[in-house]
Amino acid sequence: MGDWQNGTFGCFSNCTLCIVSCFVPCMVFGKTAEAVDKSCVLCCLASLVPILDLLCFLNIRGLVREKQGIDGSMCNDLLCTCFCPFCTLIQTAAEVGVFS
Repeated sequence: MGDWQNGTFGCFSNCTLCIVSCFVPCMVFGKTAEAVDKSCVLCCLASLVPILDLLCFLNIRGLVREKQGIDGSMCNDLLCTCFCPFCTLIQTAAEVGVFS
């Protein structure tokens, strides 16, 4: 198994992704979901609903880890998402090549 290409705090390795994530995180999340064959629109809308956004993000992050062969757990994903959501969103999106 592998590791993430970007660290949790490697937010600025892709400035375009970083800026877009700050202003429209729902779009970045939708594009990340699309990269793992989930609905961009549904995930984008789910990201706007409290609690549902967390569940949906954990699911998509798990799918990205599975697709890319990355070590990790849902517990680790939950902690990263709760304590540093934008960095985690950017890390996940960068892994699947959103805005690269």
